[in-house]
Amino acid sequence: FCFSFTSQLDRSSYAAVSQLVASHLLHSVQTLQQRIPQPQPHDDYVNVEGYWLRKGDQEIILPADYVLTKTVKANLKEVARVVCVRRYPVLLQGATSVGKTSLIRYLAQISGHRCIRINNHEHTDLLEYVGCYVADQHGKLIFQEGPLVNAMRGGYWVILDELNLAPTDILEALNRLLDENRELFITETQEVVKAEPGFMLFATQNPPG
Repeated sequence: FCFSFTSQLDRSSYAAVSQLVASHLLHSVQTLQQRIPQPQPHDDYVNVEGYWLRKGDQEIILPADYVLTKTVKANLKEVARVVCVRRYPVLLQGATSVGKTSLIRYLAQISGHRCIRINNHEHTDLLEYVGCYVADQHGKLIFQEGPLVNAMRGGYWVILDELNLAPTDILEALNRLLDENRELFITETQEVVKAEPGFMLFATQNPPG
């Protein structure tokens, strides 16, 4: 509820609405401040701003050059709250160069997840997401899967940068991936690809207008 109703608010309004959500749903603001017990087994999880994220299969890296300001830590906490569920896509909206993409990459590094980025523009083709037919070394046409399909099969994290610039056909193709099915239909091969449990989809965009 907090993430749904407060993500577009300024800091003062955020605090007020968070208190309202806590008082009406939990009967106490202190309930939100309670520590979440560490899941079992302990070695499979990493704590990020109070939330336990399942580790990926990559080496955990703590970037020394990433500055954790008060605002960055607050944003990191909000994103970690959703990521710990390991199911829902995340959209980060903000002005250019405020650190949307770097925040996700940092979270991926400290939790050991492989993270890939797909940049969007007005001429982005769906084939850049799902793949296309190419000729192999013998001249035979084979389907070469794109970065999004590879990420779904491998359980990677994907950042769709500047999603608001993507053409309509790409947004339509992502519909089944964004709902509870977490599936992607490849028209060229007539195959339905289901995302592995570790797969997470992130998107960034600038504010409209």
